[in-house]
Amino acid sequence: MSSKPRLQVFLQNLHDEKAEEVARRMPFLKKDFKVGVTYINRKHETEGVFADSGIPLMGVDVEPLPPDDPFKFVRAVLPLLKEDAPDIAMAALPDPEAGAFLIAARAANVPFIVAEVDDQPSLISSFEELTSLYFCDLILPATRNLQRILTQALPDISKKIGNLLPHSADTTYIQLTKEDRRRLREQLRVDTELKMITMIAPFDRRRDYDTLIEACALVKQRGHDFILLLVGDGPERRRIAEKVCALRLEDQVTIIDDPGDHIDILCATDIFALCTHFEGNSIPLIEAMAQGLAIAGTDVPGINDLIRDERSGRLAEPKKAESFAQALIDLLAQEKTRKKLGSVARKCIENRGNLNQFMPPFINALKKRIKEFSASEEGKKKARRNPGFQYVNLQEKIRQLWQNPDSDFGLAQAADLMDGYPINVQVDVLEKLCYTPLETTPLASFVRPLEKVLSGHYLIQFPLLEMRLYEKLAAFYIDLGYVEGAEKLIESLEKDVGRELFRYHFACNRFSGLRAHVRLSQLHSFVGHQDRRDFYRLELREFLRDNGLEENDHFHQQNAACLERLGEVKLALREMQKDALGTMQIYPGVPVARPAVEEISSIPVTKRKTTKSKSIPVKAADSASPRKAGEQLETV
Repeated sequence: MSSKPRLQVFLQNLHDEKAEEVARRMPFLKKDFKVGVTYINRKHETEGVFADSGIPLMGVDVEPLPPDDPFKFVRAVLPLLKEDAPDIAMAALPDPEAGAFLIAARAANVPFIVAEVDDQPSLISSFEELTSLYFCDLILPATRNLQRILTQALPDISKKIGNLLPHSADTTYIQLTKEDRRRLREQLRVDTELKMITMIAPFDRRRDYDTLIEACALVKQRGHDFILLLVGDGPERRRIAEKVCALRLEDQVTIIDDPGDHIDILCATDIFALCTHFEGNSIPLIEAMAQGLAIAGTDVPGINDLIRDERSGRLAEPKKAESFAQALIDLLAQEKTRKKLGSVARKCIENRGNLNQFMPPFINALKKRIKEFSASEEGKKKARRNPGFQYVNLQEKIRQLWQNPDSDFGLAQAADLMDGYPINVQVDVLEKLCYTPLETTPLASFVRPLEKVLSGHYLIQFPLLEMRLYEKLAAFYIDLGYVEGAEKLIESLEKDVGRELFRYHFACNRFSGLRAHVRLSQLHSFVGHQDRRDFYRLELREFLRDNGLEENDHFHQQNAACLERLGEVKLALREMQKDALGTMQIYPGVPVARPAVEEISSIPVTKRKTTKSKSIPVKAADSASPRKAGEQLETV
């Protein structure tokens, strides 16, 4: 009897929503696989949802420095995967550490790599995540919309995109009597007679609580009685509570913490609302549909994948309080419509969110793909060539180049090694090469490839990655003295920074916020806009403030390392002084933007050599740079 294949799954931690999702799948997976879980070791980490499950758990210790660098996780997990030698590695994107785990799995010669994409690709924030998709053998999107976006954005890997792997939820329908509903309302301390609207979601920049509150104010003005229950926690909760008071909705709105189990709340609800800027796969929405509730949602991907307007719910235009108010009024006023839409929603979700329906076909399809891949020539070639190991080796050499610019390995050698990779991996390597010390590298070696990638709109579906390249280009334009280019970058960066997607990402990853605001302050200083420069300096303080939400002993050290890399030496020193650790050189000299006027005297000037260097080739649609930009570059 042949032994079961070994499946290693990566999770950020053992307590969040994704961990619960994987735990629900385990009874099905354990029938055909020997399953293990890899996670990141953190303070006070416990077995979480896997307590008493008998599943082997492998914690990984990750160095705090350098910050915001997924490659350090590749270094940490690679020897463990080599020793453990699983047959299959699986992780969920978007997540920088998950991308690093998949790269390490390929470098460790794991035979079959599976990437699950369960949120919007626009949230991919590191080039390692794109590279990991290239190294994967099977990509499983959670929704049809994600499947379509991935196919359009990454046509080179469209053959790897398989069937859907949706999120699961408890789809058991519970029918309560009026007395039971009254009892549940009393436990929630809300009115037992009025129609109740409920929204269950974190209070963050991703959800559009502002539009929901404004819509409810309009509903109240038009004479409709209701109560609104908001369930969740997060950084925006206090501000939303203040807005509720400002619009005089205290009698209508109740805010409570998320209890984890939503069934009682949903059973006491008449209408489930989900007002959001963008959505991935909302478990509370699936649970609400399973309970046959009428749904009022925003017409954005992630919601319109599940809800069809006027068939299984009502959809409103994004950021339009009037549109959302009308959807709520229609559902509040018409009981027959509520019941009809709720009944259709329940039928739609019965199969989609039910593990018994989609897990057995998924496991059978996975076993079939593994068997076919192992027997194919492509699988044998990958095992022999191991492109993951070659990629990791190239990244290690580039990092050695940062530390030792005089080594035998240089830009010409890196360009030769990049030549065999697809565009997404080439851009990943190009971004890392941009940290090469300036005294060994002409600026034009980086500027033209960066302009080519950005003008080719290859990353149009990945705005967070586009911003990373804009930030690199900003430093080079400032050092070149290219004012016109700097002004265009200011326009692009300011447009992005104001978007909800970026605000949400900055709240999740403070280093991205640091980079964007530092570059904008440097650009404004360079073009002479001192008032805007001061504005972004003030905004920068928000990301340097330790609010106590992170249990991080290296908070200020990480800030200092990030700021030093951006050329903000004085700010980096201040961060180090907050920890009373003095000063330390964390990074070598790297290409940085010209510092602010008052900081110039404190930073030593490095002379650049004018030695010729091979330009980095990037296989993208070539489009000529503006003529003035070309003139500037040729004179460098």
